[in-house]
Formats: sequence, structure tokens, C-alpha cells
Amino acid sequence: MAAVAQPDGSRLELTWYAPIAPNLGIWLDDGGWPPPPEAPRAQHALEPTTSPDDDLASAMAAGRALVLAPAERVAWSATFRVRAPGEPRGG
Repeated sequence: MAAVAQPDGSRLELTWYAPIAPNLGIWLDDGGWPPPPEAPRAQHALEPTTSPDDDLASAMAAGRALVLAPAERVAWSATFRVRAPGEPRGG
């Protein structure tokens, strides 16, 4: 779980299935997607990741990349939750 807490006690929490994606990354795409002929757009996101590395080559070299066989599937979910001041944490 990752959370941002405000002085008034309110929180923004992000939870996800850590056994598959144990890290939280920041995705920054400043106009590199989608490819032409679509209009590129800037996108920034918090995303669970399988590796703390910044690129696939580094993750592969460190043995931290999640490698799937052809037709293999892996699924997990991520949930954002906003908590009001005084609302219990977690759960």
C-alpha cells in the first residue's frame, strides 16, 4: 500500500496485489503515446510494477523482470481509496 496523508487526517490510499507487483512506480509519458496518426498526449500515473528498475533491460539483468510464456496470463487489481479525516486506515 502507498498513501498520502493530509494534516487534517484525510488520506489517499493505493493498494494492489504485491506478490506480483511489489513496487510502486511513476509512469511519465510526455507525448510519446499513442503513435501516429493519433494525437500524442502527456500522461502521468502511479502504477504497481514488477521491478524497481527504470527499464526492462535493467530488470532482466537483475533477475527482477516478470517473464510470461506465450499465452500465459497474470492478473491483479489496484484500488484507490479516499479516506475522510478520522476514518480508520487500511481494510
